[in-house]
Order: sequence, then C-alpha cells, then structure tokens
Amino acid sequence: MSLMTPEERIDRIRGDHWIAFDRATIVLNRLTSLMEMPQQSRMPGLMVYGSSGIGKTMIAKRMASKYPTQYNAELGATRGACGYTVIKGTKTP
Repeated sequence: MSLMTPEERIDRIRGDHWIAFDRATIVLNRLTSLMEMPQQSRMPGLMVYGSSGIGKTMIAKRMASKYPTQYNAELGATRGACGYTVIKGTKTP
C-alpha cells in the first residue's frame, strides 16, 4: 500500500472490504460447493436471509467476483453466481 499514490490509497480505503466472520464463511463455503457441483436437471439452491446490514449483499458480491458471468453459446445461456439463465431458445443446462 505504501507504493500507491495518495489517490489510489484513498480509493482503496473508501472501497468495500471483506471482513470474514463465522456465519458468512459458512454461507460462502456452502455456495461455493453448490457452484462446483456437476450440472443436473434439478440443482439445489440456498436462500440467504436476515436483517438489514448483516452482509447479504457483500456475500453476493464476493460470489459474483469469484464466479464471473460467462456466456455459453452452445446452451444459449449465461452462467453467473446464481447459475444459468437462458437468454435465447429453449435449451436448458
């Protein structure tokens, strides 16, 4: 951080930072295991809920950065942190 310009340091300080805590780590590990499962016709899911300000959006952002959106031309679908979304046609994963 000492090699950064003052503007870069300010941007870094003002940016989002992941602070791991037990429950979030459990949720992230579960979501990661779901994302790495082989594709099947009925994929399991996970609903994350809770009070405002407890980190649900940060968990979603962390997953989105770990699993960036990818387009699969063969399926005609986009895969992101939430699985496949069909964009055109009737093909399913």
